[in-house]
Amino acid sequence: MTLPPLVSLESALIAGGVYVALAVLLWLGQRMRERAKMRFRFEKVRPGGPRDSQPDTVLAFTGEVRDAFAAVVRVANSLRFLGSGRREETLALLQTAGYRSRAAVSNYFGAKLIASGAGAAVAVGAVSQGVFTGNSAMQAVMLLAGFFIGGLLPEFAVKGMAKRRQAAIRSTLPDAIDLLIIATNAGQSLEVALGRVGKEIGHAAPVLADELRVATSELRALPNRRQALENFALRAGIAEARSLTSTLIQTVRYGTPLTQSLKVLAAEQRVAKVLQLEEKAAKLPAILSLPLMLLIMPSIFIVTAGPAMLSIGDALFGT
Repeated sequence: MTLPPLVSLESALIAGGVYVALAVLLWLGQRMRERAKMRFRFEKVRPGGPRDSQPDTVLAFTGEVRDAFAAVVRVANSLRFLGSGRREETLALLQTAGYRSRAAVSNYFGAKLIASGAGAAVAVGAVSQGVFTGNSAMQAVMLLAGFFIGGLLPEFAVKGMAKRRQAAIRSTLPDAIDLLIIATNAGQSLEVALGRVGKEIGHAAPVLADELRVATSELRALPNRRQALENFALRAGIAEARSLTSTLIQTVRYGTPLTQSLKVLAAEQRVAKVLQLEEKAAKLPAILSLPLMLLIMPSIFIVTAGPAMLSIGDALFGT
């Protein structure tokens, strides 16, 4: 038994694209509403009041978009994609990727639901077009695969963003520690030094500067400074940040010299970075061996052994 050809494959692909585009528009509408709301607040406090009623129009339009996206998010939350333990892991992953809002996990679930629907729509189009005709089991597997693969796409995207941010933090953290040493040598406190370093490296290392600004704000706002430092290590998600956090926590707790500890830590991280580069360099021969065999060796074999093979062919089969 096969499914009837409900729609063509092209129509299903177009429907899936429209589905994803609608999800993107919903997300952009929510961001537009937040910015329009903040702009309208500034307009209310400026001399003379608001200049026009455009913010109200934008708020009204984006409010409808936000309500539609919120409905999708509520459905996603009701499905319970993840348990409580995995939910905490997802929250940590989203924070590492740069999403720190309270609704980040809910929006992530909504994106998974929308992407799952898009994958299922493409699979339905393929099945309706006649893929695996006469095999109902394979058609059902294809529908399930489209649903689950579509749901995995947001996870892959978030993990990719988290890895890029981690690589950016790892490459710039030793330089930030050197600047932190200079700031602490000048007599600045930990909060002031972190804030100053975050400001100075804003153009060269925007990702690390953003994390340092958040850490500085938490150090000033939270009653427990250790919690603020641990939050920084959790958001960064790399061993180098955890080492820096441990050093700063020991300094705050036991009163050890901060500058000397940071100098030792900076030296260790630079040595570790050199060792990582040496490890990558040692792996290059093994990595390059396969392209060498597949691309270069056949050409060399043809150039060197080709004339001899032609001569042998002429001797054996020539007239």
